[in-house]
Amino acid sequence: EAAAAMFAHLLQRRGFDAEARPSEALGISNLNQLERDDLKLICLSCVNPRALQHARRIVQRLRRRFGAHVTILLALWNAKPAEGEPRDALAVTGADRLATSLPDALREVESSAGLGSGEATTPSAA
Repeated sequence: EAAAAMFAHLLQRRGFDAEARPSEALGISNLNQLERDDLKLICLSCVNPRALQHARRIVQRLRRRFGAHVTILLALWNAKPAEGEPRDALAVTGADRLATSLPDALREVESSAGLGSGEATTPSAA
């Protein structure tokens, strides 16, 4: 959750309306409490790059709750792209975008927003 908070803070400094949520917010009973209005992007923050099946279940929940129009960015903070991690992460999870570092994630959000300000929520999952 610390990584999600740091990323949300970085996005806020760049002018995005970003908010970090604890992993409990992604539970089935809590997910319906999250606001849907004006939401354009969700960053699923994962510390364990090998927990792709868990991330997949969360992406499926997010899609049911928010629909296909919301972009889902999968941030695998401890992945090692030079070592082939994470192979097929987007295909396995169903997320729209992938990042393995804060600079990568920032580029993905800016690209998704057309390089302008936008709405972003950064829930955390382990």
